[in-house]
Amino acid sequence: MSVDFEALKRELNVCMGREPEEDLCYFSDNRAENCLGFAFRDYGLPRDCFNGEALVREAARLLEEEILKKTEILEILKKYAAASADTSDTRRAARVD
Repeated sequence: MSVDFEALKRELNVCMGREPEEDLCYFSDNRAENCLGFAFRDYGLPRDCFNGEALVREAARLLEEEILKKTEILEILKKYAAASADTSDTRRAARVD
């Protein structure tokens, strides 16, 4: 099994809005969860400082944005995993014959 990690890194970087040759740095920023935290947690501030309905709407928007981006990342990873599996199957078949 052989994955072209350099090509994978470049494609993931581009997907995540960075330069292709940068070091890969992946993390989830949890913006949707932060919005919900302000809507439902007690931070020692009066509740009327927050518009809970607006925070819930923003959390939904941010989560949808995050899901779309993670789906794009998932498709890239699946593509490279499938290519690697195909290569392994071809090598295995070549040894059998």
